[in-house]
Amino acid sequence: MIGDGLERLGTTDLRAGELDFALALDLTAFFMVLAISGFVWHRLGASYGLYSLICVLIPASTETISLSRYVLVIFPMFMMLGHWGRNALLDRALLITFSVLLGVLTAAFVNWIFVA
Repeated sequence: MIGDGLERLGTTDLRAGELDFALALDLTAFFMVLAISGFVWHRLGASYGLYSLICVLIPASTETISLSRYVLVIFPMFMMLGHWGRNALLDRALLITFSVLLGVLTAAFVNWIFVA
């Protein structure tokens, strides 16, 4: 569950390099979907907002392993990001953030670190 993942992440010693990269990625994806779901609910309607919440809460109710893979198929999130992309400043910020994340995840993957 999410509480177990947060507890496990909270007990890591970052100075010793004990960060569980996949767990941090999964928890970040979970909380980002929760945050964006409110905007989806307001902008696109209750059905898309509820769909987004159900798509992330059902897998998160059991375990946080590979939660980022479940997030990738929640299309209302991408619809909302596309809507926000009309703002040039936010579009550049998202472009830079996702490009850096692509580079980091690619580097982790080629070094045999589990990323999804």
